[in-house]
Order: sequence, then C-alpha cells, then structure tokens
Amino acid sequence: MKRFLDGNEKAEDKPYDVPAILVSTSAGEVGFDLNADHMVCDAVPLDSMIQRLGRVNRRGYGDAIVQVFVAKPDEKPPKKDKQPNKKSTWESAVITAIECLQLLEKNDDGTFAASPMAIDDLKNKLANETFEAALTPKPATVTLTDVLLDSWSMTSVTERMPGRPPVAPWLRGLVDEEPQTTIAWRAELDIDGFDQLEIADLEDWFDAHRILPHETLSVPTRAAREWILARWKNLASEPGSDIQQRSCFVDCGLLEAIRIKSLIEDLDRKRIDKILNATVVLPNSFCGISTEGLLDKDASNPPDVADLTAEHKRQRVLCESVDDVKNYQPLVGEALLDSDEMAELALDLSDDGDTRRVLISRTLKPWRPEYGTQRQTLEKHVSLVERCAKGIAERLSLPVEICDALESAAAWHDKGKDRLIWQRAAGRKPEEPPVGKSGGRMGRIAKGYRHEFGSLYEFNKKHRGKKDNDVFDLAMHMIASHHGRGRPHFPKGGFEPEDRANSFEIDIETIRRFARLQRKYGYWRLAWLENLLRCADATASADEEGL
Repeated sequence: MKRFLDGNEKAEDKPYDVPAILVSTSAGEVGFDLNADHMVCDAVPLDSMIQRLGRVNRRGYGDAIVQVFVAKPDEKPPKKDKQPNKKSTWESAVITAIECLQLLEKNDDGTFAASPMAIDDLKNKLANETFEAALTPKPATVTLTDVLLDSWSMTSVTERMPGRPPVAPWLRGLVDEEPQTTIAWRAELDIDGFDQLEIADLEDWFDAHRILPHETLSVPTRAAREWILARWKNLASEPGSDIQQRSCFVDCGLLEAIRIKSLIEDLDRKRIDKILNATVVLPNSFCGISTEGLLDKDASNPPDVADLTAEHKRQRVLCESVDDVKNYQPLVGEALLDSDEMAELALDLSDDGDTRRVLISRTLKPWRPEYGTQRQTLEKHVSLVERCAKGIAERLSLPVEICDALESAAAWHDKGKDRLIWQRAAGRKPEEPPVGKSGGRMGRIAKGYRHEFGSLYEFNKKHRGKKDNDVFDLAMHMIASHHGRGRPHFPKGGFEPEDRANSFEIDIETIRRFARLQRKYGYWRLAWLENLLRCADATASADEEGL
C-alpha cells in the first residue's frame, strides 16, 4: 500500500521486482492521495472519471495506460411512438461521458490522450448542456430544519425519538437505490445473559470488538427479509434448537436488542422498517450462510468468522472468574497467548450462584487507541493532556475565552477517575499512585459510574461563581462531552459516588448548558470545540515517546 501512497519515484528508480495491484471501490476516487502507474476501471459519469484519471501518474513521470470497460446498457431503446425519458439517470450520464471522452485527441496508436491538459481542453470544447448531462445526476434533496438538527445533535439519547428520522436521505438525497441490509453473526449472542446487558455496555462491547467488513454480508432488504423468514422456518423444525429464546441486535444509527421471534413477527407482516439500511447481528446458532459466503436457508454451519486466526489479533473469551483468566474458553477459534500488546474489555454476565461469568474482548492495542498503549498515572496523564491542549490552542490561535475554557477542561477532565470504583476497574495496585490510563486492561466499572460526571462535580465545586460564565459553561461542557456524553445528558453513570444528593442538579444543568452553548456557537462549531479536548486527550493517551 505504501507504494501507492508515496508515488514519487521515477520508473527507473523503483526498486520493486513485481507489480502491486490495488482493487478499490469508488471511494478510491476521493479517499486519499493515491498514485498508480496504470488503471483498469468500469465506465462512470464524467466527474467520477476525471477523479479516477487524477489517481494515475500524478507526478507525470511516465506514460499511463487506462483501460475503460463499458457495459452494455440494460435499458431497452424507447419505442418510436414514445418520447425517451429526458430525466438524467446514472446510466444516461455514463453514456454521455463515453461520448465526451471519445472527443479527446487521439494518439498515434489509436488511444486517447487523457492528460489533465487534454481533459481541460475537452471541457472547454463541450457545450454546457452536454457537459452537465455527462455528470453524476444530483439527487432530489430534503429540506433541513433546525428541529431536525436539534434532534440529531442529541447523540447521547440512544433510544428512538419521535421526530428524529434516519439521516441517510439528508446525507445522500432521495435516491432510487434499493435499500440494503447488512448481516453479521456473533457467537456471544448465544451466551445466556448477553442480551440482558444494558445498551450502553453492549455499545462499549461492539466498539471494543468491532464487526469488521469481512464478517458481514450485505444484500437487498427484501432478500434479507425472505432469507430470515425461510431460515427461521427451518430452525423451528431442527431438534434441540433454542433460537426462540435468543435476541439479535439491529444497528440503524442506534443499537437495539430485539427478540428474534418479535422480529420474525414484524417481517412476516411485511414491516421491514427496522432492518432498512441497518446492520442485523444474529446469534451464531441462527446459521444460514453457505461455505461460498452466500445466504442459504438450509446451511447449518456456524458462520461467525471473527477471530478464527491469530493474525486477526482479536479474541472473545468467556471465563468463570476474573482472577483465573488462564482457564478461559475462546468463543471462536483457538486460544491466543496472553500478551501485554492486547487491550481488554470485560463485561460481567449474570451470576448463577457462586460462579462469576465474565465475557472479555481482547484486541490488539493499536486497534484501540482510545485505551492508550501505555499505563499512565493520573497526574502524568493530566499533565500530558494540558500540554497537548496548550499546543493545539497556540497553533489554532484560538480566542482567549476558548483558550481559557480548554485549559481549565484539560486540567480537570479526569478528576473523576480518582474514585475507588474507577481505580478498581483500572486494576490499580495498593502500592500504585492513582491510575489515569490503564494501558489497555480495563474492567467493568461498578454501577456504570462515568468519570466525566465526577470531574464535573469537582470542577463545579471548585470554580462555580469564580470564573466568567462563558468560560465556565464551555469548560464544563468540554469535560462532560469528551467521551461522547453530555449531548444533552448522561444516559448512565450520571452520579457522584461521594455526593449522590447533589448529582441530580449537576445532571439537569448539563442538559441546560448544552442547549445554551448550542444556541451560542451553533451545531457545527460546538461539536468542533468539543473535539479540541478529545484530540488532546487522545494524543496524550498514546505512548509518551510518540508525543
């Protein structure tokens, strides 16, 4: 991949004996500064084709060959007595783009010259109407209102909200594409008690152990519905199947646990709204995928492909005791060796008497940068965040008010970690000073306590009435939101262990403060300001040698 990203070498200077081939979706057109020597692609509208041509021979060191393959049009020619549809479609734009490219000057060998200068000359030759017809058609747009932005901005409200529709039509416009459903299978969904965890814990789990692209299958929603119903019917007749007791998880911007039986009832009534453009995570026991990777209602082999090899550097394990992790059982594949390079997230499952059952995600630390790859004391981590925040403020030349708020937030953002329940989850030893970064091994925090709330409590007690109101408000909001809460509230963990009586007042004021600041700074600027502290925190959480 590095060869495509560098691309500064002349052909005679390249030290490689074999070619490198990159296969990419259209995201390669705009995703990064890609440079290739040659390209093979399908036909696309002219704007996309110009983007693709710009990814070839960017430095101009040689002669690039671009081969464009044109598919036969699917549309039948219109009948003579009927006028063709004049509305621009993606297919008609491709046809017009091909006609335009054929107007390029020809080389001696019959190929077309498509250098940036040649493309620029072509654009000057084309009539405006022809040029517009060759571009990707613009979809119909939907009116954006303050009411919608208000509801979407409240990202810490994870339940379904009236008046908060899916954002896709506003991002992509109204398109005629058939809705898709992405399907994944996970072994942990077959563990008793997993679906009884709180949604916030489940979101943490799927953040820690993300569903990767090679673990999924995307199909049209209608095909997904037909397959789910057919597979359910087969499972009902299989002996020993307890699938009716299981839940699946549907993620359509918000994660939701749904009993599979309830989902089946909805799909049977053709109510497909829950799986439209959504990811559906099914238990491993649902099966239904062939060895070729296609949906098959008769396939009964467990399809969970995550963590099958050590190369993935990930593993999910179920153990009977936190203190006796050597006897854990991997959910999928073979056991990996314990390693200090792994970050861990542990979830306590329901107890069945004397035995404590814990589900652990083990992930290579570089995949979880928010954990930090190095253990840091609380004092050291805070000082690093302060230093990073100061550097960010100086380089951005921020106004004094924002600099003061960022400086205060950096100094106080993790004060709430100096609590027994948090330190216990971070694995602090009796002889250690308070821990600021666990170095990747983080247990479940008792009662869901959020350290940001404890930090709010400390900052409020120390500075209320002593700072300029604008600086105080922004600093409090930066602290509340630096892990995604506080927009507008704390869905869980919003309490101070040492003063629960005053926690409610701080929680309510967090909501009011978010509304005030969003009116003052606007939707986008407030989100940008929040990220100043997040960036400083993430940078400080990395290895100290890398700062």
